[in-house]
Amino acid sequence: MSWSSKIEFLLAMHLEDLLMSLGHEVVAQAARVEVAMTLARETEIDFAVLDSNVFL
Repeated sequence: MSWSSKIEFLLAMHLEDLLMSLGHEVVAQAARVEVAMTLARETEIDFAVLDSNVFL
């Protein structure tokens, strides 16, 4: 795992903790667009947080 991947992972964990502390339920995380789109179609969600650096 590269240094930047480790940082992205830690940031994702921190964001999840922050959202949960604000009373939100984190239902999933996806590292690839295809997985995120499937989750969005099949999961009841109110909003999503997206990383603009995600590659197809």
